[in-house]
Amino acid sequence: MPFKLDHVIISVADLPQAIDVYREVGFTVLPGGVHANGATQNALICFQDGSYLELLAPTDQAVNGEAEGIDFSKLTVRGEGFMGYALITDDLENEVDQIRQRGILIESPVIGGRTRPDGSEIRWKTAFMGKSFSPFFIQDLTDRTLRVPDHARIHPNGVLGIQGLYFSVVDMPRFEQIYRAFADREDFERDEDYFLIGGLYCWFENYSQQLLERVLQQPSFLSPNPFEQAFEESFHSFLEDSQSEKRLLEEQEMMVAEFDQVYQQYQECGDDNGSVMTEILLWGAAGVNETELQPSKNVKISICGGLGD
Repeated sequence: MPFKLDHVIISVADLPQAIDVYREVGFTVLPGGVHANGATQNALICFQDGSYLELLAPTDQAVNGEAEGIDFSKLTVRGEGFMGYALITDDLENEVDQIRQRGILIESPVIGGRTRPDGSEIRWKTAFMGKSFSPFFIQDLTDRTLRVPDHARIHPNGVLGIQGLYFSVVDMPRFEQIYRAFADREDFERDEDYFLIGGLYCWFENYSQQLLERVLQQPSFLSPNPFEQAFEESFHSFLEDSQSEKRLLEEQEMMVAEFDQVYQQYQECGDDNGSVMTEILLWGAAGVNETELQPSKNVKISICGGLGD
C-alpha cells in the first residue's frame, strides 16, 4: 500500500481555548479524547481528503508509565507550534522491514490508543525513525472512522485537505537520511526543493541562506516562526541599520548562532530530523480565496483554492 498522509500534529497550550480559536477561523473541530498514558489530550480537524490536523495539549495528569503507547507529552514541552506528521499504512510491520533494509534506523511498532469522549476505545500502532516525528508511521488496529470521524469534514472556510508542508533545514545530511527511507518507492519523488511522498509535498530550504533572505524581504515572516523569541531582539536591531553591509553580516552570524541554540533545545525535547516545520499549505475548492492564518502561536497556515481540482 502506498503511504498516505494521516495527520499533522500542532501543539497547543490550552485545548479548549485552541478549539475556540480554530473554530473562529472557519474550521470544524471535534473533541478527540485523552491518550492512553493520560498525559496528553487532543482535538481533531478532519478533512475530506482523509487527513486531519491534531491539536495536542498536555493534561494535568502525570504520565502513566504502565500504559501502552508513545509518550507525546514531550512534544508539548517545546511550546506551541507544529510538532510532526504521520504517514498511514495498512502493513506497518512490512514497511518497517523495508525501511531497515535500506539501512535506516527505525524502531519496532508500538501499540497506542486513546479513549473518545463517548467512551469508545481506539487502538493503533506507530513506528518512529529514531527521534523523528517528521514523519512517523501509523496503522489502525480499530476502525479508522473511530479515530478519524467522517461526519464533520465540512468547514466554513472551504478547506478540503492538506497539500503540503514547509521545512527549514539545519542539518541537510540528517534531513536527507530520513527521506532516503523512501528513495526507491513508487510513491516517492525528489526534486531540487521538495520531496513528494504519498501525494504530500514537503518543501524545504536551507535555513542559513534562503530563510535569511526571506526574513529580510518579509519582516512579518518571523511572526509565525518557531524561533521568533530567539530572533526578535537581534532582528529589530538589524532594522535600525539595514544599510550597513557589515551590520548585515554581523546580524546574519548572530541569527544563525541563535537559531542553532534554539534548534539544539528543539532536538533535546524530541524531534530530530534535521529540520523544523514552519508552515502548512491547505487546499480548498476553486472558489476559496488564497489566505494566510495564524490561529495559534508559531503556526502559519496558508489556504489556496482549487489545488485539488
